[in-house]
Amino acid sequence: METVNHEKFRKYLDFSTPDNVYIMTAMTRKKDGSDFNTGSSDYRHPRLVKRLIIRNTKDYDECFRELEIIAEALWATFRIYITFNPRSLRKAYSHLMQHTMKLLLENNTESFYTETSKFDSRFKSFLDKDSGKAKTKYHMLDVDCKEVPFDVINQHAEVVDVFPTKNGSHVLIKPTNPKSWEGLEDVEFKHDNLLLLKYKHFS
Repeated sequence: METVNHEKFRKYLDFSTPDNVYIMTAMTRKKDGSDFNTGSSDYRHPRLVKRLIIRNTKDYDECFRELEIIAEALWATFRIYITFNPRSLRKAYSHLMQHTMKLLLENNTESFYTETSKFDSRFKSFLDKDSGKAKTKYHMLDVDCKEVPFDVINQHAEVVDVFPTKNGSHVLIKPTNPKSWEGLEDVEFKHDNLLLLKYKHFS
């Protein structure tokens, strides 16, 4: 089984300023039957295979292919995700510097050494977080059923596009009131999260 949204999401990328970037991530999940440690220095969580910074549309295509090759070489079911809102290099770098200065001022040599040895990974983590977001262009609904309940969704939000997932859809919507989605069955509101670009199952 394979689901691919790579081409479909391309038109929603926003590189209107040099500060805007995206994070693209390849990962395996235990619920898909993948339970191993890749040994990569690029991650701390054992499900994460690799995480890359996307600065333009060329990066978008090249990094997607790079993650495909890496993930397929593991011969395990994998997923490739992207942050659906652009991230800010300046914000992430500022948070990283504040975090590093805090350790320095605490005079915690061991922690400071540990942090500086994984600077790249930590920087990507700050980009990934909501605090590293450049702006809110979209919200998302994670629909965990095959039929998207458009009759309900259209009452509360403007649908931008629908991206198939393994068990349902990621519905990209214009920013809306999070409370509108409370209590809805099979619909989970995401203020800022990851959108599925590819799912591939190895049986």
